[in-house]
Amino acid sequence: MIRKYLLLLILNIMIQSCFGSLVICLPWVVSDIKYSQLRGKLYAVVDALDPEYGNHIIEINPATGEVERSQYVGSEPVFMRLTTDENYAWVTLDNIPFIRRVNLETFVVDKDIYLGPTRQYWSPQHGLSTILAYNFTVIPDDNNALVLGLQQPFIFSFDALAKYQNDTILSDALKQIPNSHYPMSFEPVMQSGFLLGHYQSNLDNVFLRMKILENGLEYVDKNDSTAPAVLMRNFFKVYHDTVYNAEGYVLDASDSCELKVLGQCKNDVIGDRYGFTFSEAHNAFIYPNLTGKSLYLTYYDRQTFQPIDSVFLFEYPFSQLMMVLELEVIDKQCFAVLIGKDYGEFTVRIINTDPNATGDVPAAGAINVFPNPATGIVSIEGLPLHKEISLYDITGRLLDTFHSDGIKTSVNLQPYPRGLILLKITDSEQKEISFITKILLH
Repeated sequence: MIRKYLLLLILNIMIQSCFGSLVICLPWVVSDIKYSQLRGKLYAVVDALDPEYGNHIIEINPATGEVERSQYVGSEPVFMRLTTDENYAWVTLDNIPFIRRVNLETFVVDKDIYLGPTRQYWSPQHGLSTILAYNFTVIPDDNNALVLGLQQPFIFSFDALAKYQNDTILSDALKQIPNSHYPMSFEPVMQSGFLLGHYQSNLDNVFLRMKILENGLEYVDKNDSTAPAVLMRNFFKVYHDTVYNAEGYVLDASDSCELKVLGQCKNDVIGDRYGFTFSEAHNAFIYPNLTGKSLYLTYYDRQTFQPIDSVFLFEYPFSQLMMVLELEVIDKQCFAVLIGKDYGEFTVRIINTDPNATGDVPAAGAINVFPNPATGIVSIEGLPLHKEISLYDITGRLLDTFHSDGIKTSVNLQPYPRGLILLKITDSEQKEISFITKILLH
């Protein structure tokens, strides 16, 4: 009880106002997160070493950061996906040969898939080494249908895809991936008629297409030399038959015979996995960008792939490499970010970028920036003493920095690109953020 009280106290201390954003830093070591728009809750699977919720799935209130429900799921949960209707969460485990389904209404494990030993899939003579589900995807509109990426991690090189449906792993239709380390990314497209996959092999990157059949999977082509090179070394996601990957490339996947590159969302992606998303709330692709210590999200138009807006999340305090593993959109102003350093412990921050969510930001109420929109020179009044003024473009790229020792100053914006410019005011040692605003430059 004392420990729980201390954790809640730490959580309250870590709720911080900065740059007009309310940031809630959750204290648990997390492996994966998913947000349910239907339920208005954030779900997380917690690392085995976490002393409070280790090996659990937890339900978090994104407004407060409090855990409302928890359920033990098994040893070392890794990946989690919600079903289309958001009534269930499927969870893979890194230490035992199971994948489990959690009913989000009752919050209990209501289904187990036992993956069995390797010989179940390979040959009767093979040993009893453990099979794990390294990755998986849920077939849309079916709460009980999955494509599993199976892996034998130690004794024998065994990596394959299998379809699970009607409470059965269809091992007769199992497809082994030759020379593969593990299945990295695969997603259904074309109303779940086909599967696109990317795998890292011993010799090369493998790209493949499969038909998703009632009784299993069927190769269309694999390691296809005609596949776009931008998909060969990338994690990717799919939204309505549009494929978008970690480098910002967007492709049309509505034709099973050919993937067409539509464009690229220019960005500075942090992390090599899933730290990007398509947001229905914004009708835009969203990618993270890092400038100095500042983490931004940049929105890219769905049709032109040009930046249309940017939002600051928080200052990142670590000097090590920062990784954004997952990005979940809660609403237009609120995001959940699974973040860590140097592939180490990953924790969750819930960020509300609505200035009204933070109450009064010190000194911000007295600062006035005008005119806005602007054509050239803007005036800034009400400055605290010894402040630094920084200008960023819409992607979070630093344009210029000025120092001010007076309560008012002016900045000439004419040399900078037309569009939205972010103006940030901090103290001279970059320790405390006082103010941020966006200026539309004509």
